[in-house]
Amino acid sequence: MEEIDFKRRISVARLRAQMSSAVENIVNHVRIFGKVLGEIVECGAYKAGTAMALTAASDWYWSESKKVFAFDTFCGYPNGDCEGLDPKQFSDVDFEEVKRATENLKNLVLVKGEFKETIPRFEPRPLSILFLDCDLYESYMVALKKFWPLLNKG
Repeated sequence: MEEIDFKRRISVARLRAQMSSAVENIVNHVRIFGKVLGEIVECGAYKAGTAMALTAASDWYWSESKKVFAFDTFCGYPNGDCEGLDPKQFSDVDFEEVKRATENLKNLVLVKGEFKETIPRFEPRPLSILFLDCDLYESYMVALKKFWPLLNKG
């Protein structure tokens, strides 16, 4: 008879509950702040799961769907620049797979590259939601410098 690993099952169940709660939180933010004029930006998209949830929620709640711009290297930390963090973390991304997974989301724009190169080139436009999950101080500063002034009040 197979031995059941209850600790692992409980851990997986907790992780699923946390992920479900996080997605629910994202959807609620789009529902509440989506009425504010402007697009949505996510910095630190990894495999674009949050960006997909943001896009789907925007499409669901608002007849005028917002563009969602998902910024990431889509290959892990830039140049291994991750002091104090695991350099291999987030490097398991297949960008072609991400593009295939998101190709039916017409309002989702994947922006591939290092933040210090891609974010300054972003054409200024009003923003309603800014979702930052960058991990690195420099990345946060680049994102905040560019996007904070573009956020509409709401």
